Amino acid sequence: IRLEPAGAGSRFLAILIDAMIIVGIATAINIVLVIFLPAGVAVAIFITVNFFLTWAWHLWFETRKQGRTPGKRALKIRVIDARGLPVSLHQSLVRNITRVLDFVPVFYGVGAIAMMASPSRRRLGDILADTLVVRDAQPLAYRGRETWTLPATLKRQGRSTALVIPIRG
Repeated sequence: IRLEPAGAGSRFLAILIDAMIIVGIATAINIVLVIFLPAGVAVAIFITVNFFLTWAWHLWFETRKQGRTPGKRALKIRVIDARGLPVSLHQSLVRNITRVLDFVPVFYGVGAIAMMASPSRRRLGDILADTLVVRDAQPLAYRGRETWTLPATLKRQGRSTALVIPIRG
């Protein structure tokens, strides 16, 4: 099995898509909170919800949705264990807690340097959690019925008999 590491560009776009979705959800929640609650309570709840959304987003999607957040799904990449297995909760926690270090000094500066230095394009969080971000493999396209000719020992009366196997998707 050949795993192709995802590039820095697709990873950056994926995190940007996820961040925009998280900000959109948090903004919608904030609007509702401000309408129905006093300002101080609304701000406190908003900060809590935003913190939870930001951290739970990646954990949930990486462990429950085959390593794909919506941003990763859109760019056809996923997080996997370095052995090619699904990411465990522990690995997802480690790689996402380490995201704070990858983020400094500006938007993923340390993470970008680590990816450039790593042959498998892993950021610091991936190295510590022993994970990879890879491109999703493209399945083979099925274009109809497949026909195989039987070996010469199974030929009858000088004609080749074909075995036709319909494959349903």
